[in-house]
Amino acid sequence: MEYVLSAPNSPENSADALSIMSALWELSQDSAVVCSMDGAIIWANPATEHLLGYSHDELRQMKTSHFGAVEGDGALFSGASFVESFVNDMARLTVGETDEIERVVSGRDGVPFPVLIRMQRVEFRGNPAVLCIVRNISRIRKQEAELSQTSKMQAIGQLAGGIAHDFNNALGGIIGYAELAIEDAGENMLQRENLEKLLMAAERAKKLVKQILTFSRQNTPRKDVVALPQLVTESVAFLRSSVPSSVMIEDDVSTQVLAVAGDATKIQEMLFNLATNAVSAMDDNGTLKIGLEQVVMSEPFVGVVGESPAGNYAKITVADDGCGIDPSFINMIFEPFFSTKHPDEGNGMGLSVVFGIVRSHGGNIQLESAPGVGTCVRVYLPVIPLRTISSPAPFVTSVKGDETLLVVDDEPLLVDICGKLLQSMGYRVITTMDVNEALDVLQDESVHIDLLLTDQTMPQMKGSELAARAMKLRPGLPVILCTGFSRTIDEEAAMKMGISRFIQKPVRKKELAAAVREAIQGGLDPKAL
Repeated sequence: MEYVLSAPNSPENSADALSIMSALWELSQDSAVVCSMDGAIIWANPATEHLLGYSHDELRQMKTSHFGAVEGDGALFSGASFVESFVNDMARLTVGETDEIERVVSGRDGVPFPVLIRMQRVEFRGNPAVLCIVRNISRIRKQEAELSQTSKMQAIGQLAGGIAHDFNNALGGIIGYAELAIEDAGENMLQRENLEKLLMAAERAKKLVKQILTFSRQNTPRKDVVALPQLVTESVAFLRSSVPSSVMIEDDVSTQVLAVAGDATKIQEMLFNLATNAVSAMDDNGTLKIGLEQVVMSEPFVGVVGESPAGNYAKITVADDGCGIDPSFINMIFEPFFSTKHPDEGNGMGLSVVFGIVRSHGGNIQLESAPGVGTCVRVYLPVIPLRTISSPAPFVTSVKGDETLLVVDDEPLLVDICGKLLQSMGYRVITTMDVNEALDVLQDESVHIDLLLTDQTMPQMKGSELAARAMKLRPGLPVILCTGFSRTIDEEAAMKMGISRFIQKPVRKKELAAAVREAIQGGLDPKAL
């Protein structure tokens, strides 16, 4: 079917029709181009000038092949391919149908971008021609890529959560029995050395699981108030002493009062990961720039994490002048286990952990990189009014006790090792894998219990429910909730329901000792320090 673009010769309404068509032509946000059968541009609307960066007069001196981002197949259409591939197809189109193709083009600035082109054979000033409606679909493709990335991240997060509980339980047994074996090794240094290496390997596995959970947003950050200028300044000071002297560090940290709600340790981990990645990209020789400032985003903005609302943000910038990132890898670098390094140089978790930490703090990430030029990562964290900053409780290194503890876990290995570890600290321990048996013990007033330590994920009853019943049966009873992974409860929720301590598996002996002592006494035992 052909359309005639010249003005109609009849009816009284022809002037109105022409006026409306002219207005549509001028007001359309899509580019509209009329070209001859050999691809020469005959006419173009204002949107075309805006899209390609050329004036109307300049466009009329060109052919459509000028705008191909890549010669040949990448071109919008060259003369020969246009005639053969498109115009000939027009003859086979049924009435009312149009041809639609996607191509990559570039304008005056030479920057390629994707477009969707709809074409229709027409008659223009008495000659056969083709009308092309060209729509810039850069934003659509970007949103599709972001949606795909988000879906991929969510799938990995679900997988991470699914394996974390069982994996952490297994690690808990390995770590616990290794610690007991070290104590039993006595003066056998070879045996102690072997066991220490076993513990080191287990700790690496523990850290890897933690990184995966952080990436997948399964770890909820602490909700302290963090003063960023002090934290960033301290981090820069640490980096100066830890990175090679061949790397220059330039810092520009605002002295303005900037505070965010979150976990200072996690934010610092994020900064260290970005700095480490930057130093690696420079091959230990270049300039690392770290900055902090407050910015006001007047409208919603899009980053790696997705779309963030307008508002006040603390912008942390980490930039390097290293090798840069290949454009084909840009959309993958925040994925877990993706790395351009040699397998012996990293596990590919650093930037995925950064992604998880930023997302869990309600922030976003923007990235600019060019091969041979360097990379600039900007992290945006929502700013809150500064209040008193809470300090983490001091860590207990060694404590013992003689109280009676009730330990509940559905994993035989963990019930056994937890009981043995606590007994080695001097406690009397009652262990059970049966929640109903635990409730019977709690209901028996003749049995004195000083503390309940329970797993969260159990088949008969969740640990949080057991804790609620225990605190009702025995008001004031300290409870420690321990979990390898849970989607139903986190530390904040546990504290709100009155649970004394929330600890993450696998747990080292010193951490377990500290948690028990703090829960029983509501703080630290000065005699034990």
